[in-house]
Amino acid sequence: MRLSSLLLKTSAVGLLLFAVGARSALADFNPIELLSSNTSNIEGDGSSSSPRISSSADGSLIVFSSDATNLVPNDDNDLSDIFLVDRSGESNTIARLSVGLGSSEADGDSRNPVLSADGKFVAFESDATNLVAGDDNNVTDIFVYSIDDETIERVSLSFGGGDADGASTAPSISNDGQYVVFQSVATDIVTGDDNEVSDVFRYDRDADTADRASVGFDDDTPIEGDGASRNSAISGDGSLVVFESDATNLVSNDNNDASDVFLRSFADDSITLASISTAEDTGNAPSGSPFISNDGSIVAFQSSASDLVTSDQNDAQDVFVYSIATETVSRISVGRSNQESNGPSFSPTLNSDGQYVLFESAATNLVVFDQNNTVDLFAYDRDAETMTRVSVDSLSREVNAASGEASVNSTGQFIAFSSGSNDYVTGDDNDANDIFLIDTQCLLQPTGVTPQDQDGDSTDDCTDECPLDSAKILAGDCGCGVAETDSDSDSTPDCIDECPSDADKSAAGTCGCGVADEDSNSNGIVDCVEPTSTFRPRKPVAVYRKKKRLLRVIIPQEYPGYRYLIQIRDGNRLVAKKRTRRVRAKFFNLSGTLRVRYQILDVLGGGNSLFSPNTRIKAN
Repeated sequence: MRLSSLLLKTSAVGLLLFAVGARSALADFNPIELLSSNTSNIEGDGSSSSPRISSSADGSLIVFSSDATNLVPNDDNDLSDIFLVDRSGESNTIARLSVGLGSSEADGDSRNPVLSADGKFVAFESDATNLVAGDDNNVTDIFVYSIDDETIERVSLSFGGGDADGASTAPSISNDGQYVVFQSVATDIVTGDDNEVSDVFRYDRDADTADRASVGFDDDTPIEGDGASRNSAISGDGSLVVFESDATNLVSNDNNDASDVFLRSFADDSITLASISTAEDTGNAPSGSPFISNDGSIVAFQSSASDLVTSDQNDAQDVFVYSIATETVSRISVGRSNQESNGPSFSPTLNSDGQYVLFESAATNLVVFDQNNTVDLFAYDRDAETMTRVSVDSLSREVNAASGEASVNSTGQFIAFSSGSNDYVTGDDNDANDIFLIDTQCLLQPTGVTPQDQDGDSTDDCTDECPLDSAKILAGDCGCGVAETDSDSDSTPDCIDECPSDADKSAAGTCGCGVADEDSNSNGIVDCVEPTSTFRPRKPVAVYRKKKRLLRVIIPQEYPGYRYLIQIRDGNRLVAKKRTRRVRAKFFNLSGTLRVRYQILDVLGGGNSLFSPNTRIKAN
């Protein structure tokens, strides 16, 4: 759905929240879209995952994988497919990309899509055998979909151009789609692959050639790794590849017996340890899940090592960044005043220049008021040195389930992510993981992003408490969408005035609107309900319980300060009476056709009484 339609969908909830004062700050408006829905705005009937957003300023293209069968017509393969959402038009469009030859449905699951920065190519992995001709290896392969041409090519090929002899997964793609990196256990993608473990490869789509990235160098001679390599990512120009590896021979003195993060440069055929300790050695615990900024300046990764920075004593996995220019490591997952996090942090990603580091964390002390006890998404601004939780609803409230798999556009304004929470948008009741897009124009206030003014009142949404109400910029007492009208000019707006036409009363009180709640004789009883000599009390209520021979009598109107005399007659014979200050009384062992009434005693002094009408009841 388009952003505007979602905002309309959620506005009613927002108005109510504003009305009861739930808005916590002026800069808390974060438009959120549900992306895993069809063109009729019906949410997917299955789980969705792995969103990736285009690098463009408007974040108009998003790809993801989904098990849902109702995102596009005729999805009958009961498999995970790859979908592309285009937000550039008046309304969202969604298309299935993992389609086989002759528009047939894929005969295997497709997963882990990535989108080139120019928005023209989507790389993904698939078990399907019918996406291209001649796919006979019955293993997972890497494919590239051309958005302009609507064609699919396979890039995980043997060096002879045929089927690879092992599975290939987890692609990453360069800006223009020329280069695709992936991990593979195949032994025939390049010659001389004899290590029998997973390697990382870079495929050049222009030259139709593949190079192995996960190699060390003896002078200029490549040396294949002696351990598995995986989880690769590529820079925008395709010259740099980061990956994690168990290999011990990619750099010298790798003696930690743990996975490390490496940076491979194809420009100068070099490999560098990125998860480097303060002693300029390998870390003392595993590091992995690396990501490289589009401009090739920053590498983000997760690590359990305690010696990558000084004073790392939290015994938890943290998120770090490695500056390629300075060859230094900094820890990102820290709380206020550099307080160490109290939970694990993982799965980092970056915007184009590495200003924003997004990651998942179970820590509760990275920001204030983190009380949902689940994994949240955070964004660290390396320029401003500020931490922000971005897995919040449109009013910046925390949500009720984990969020993750973040992907951010070049500016940091748009973040696509997955979550099982039903708090992000109204009507989310599919009990499945969905794909969402949050606009952080107010939450992060990215440099160069001008906040929108949806209601056209010349006050931007980040400072407008009512961003969808052109008549109000403050929620006031009535909330957004409701005017602060005061019909009786009593300084209480009609929306909270029980007597909007009575200037003397804003609450109905005992007597109701238009009648003053006066106590002229100061006896504690408001005049409008005080008995008078001409007042006629209402009939009592009588209920008889035959089994217990119990008669309950209820005086329907209480008169504070007065006593009552309840009388019960059988014919003309008085069979029971009771003096009381209560409006309820019980009588036992009565029978016959009874008449029940009560007196209000000593009305206006002088011993006068007021009698109620009789209530008749059969007690038998």
